[in-house]
Amino acid sequence: MSEEPVAKKAMREALGETSPDVSRLVAAVPRLMREAERRRNRALAPSRSLGQLAAWALPRLAAVTAVAVIAAGWVISREEESAASATTLTTMESVILDGNPGATGDVVFDALLDVRRSDG
Repeated sequence: MSEEPVAKKAMREALGETSPDVSRLVAAVPRLMREAERRRNRALAPSRSLGQLAAWALPRLAAVTAVAVIAAGWVISREEESAASATTLTTMESVILDGNPGATGDVVFDALLDVRRSDG
């Protein structure tokens, strides 16, 4: 086992008469303290300011709003088209009872709504 002599040698050197040199560690303490202070301040500070968050979010919200308005306009126009085509549809009842293809199918209701049939 070749590792035993290396380990024994390292132990003998560690137990030797020389005292450990900590001067570099002592000299590094102020720099380590500044780094710890900087990291603590960065952790306590908010990650983004309100202005940065607004600059990031507002263009995205505007795009989403534009898409929603376009979609709503399309849906409304489709509803108006279907409502317009629904009023022009003829039902079998309106043709048989009234002969009026634009009627609703209810004779009494059509009579109330039709100005030509109204006496008043």
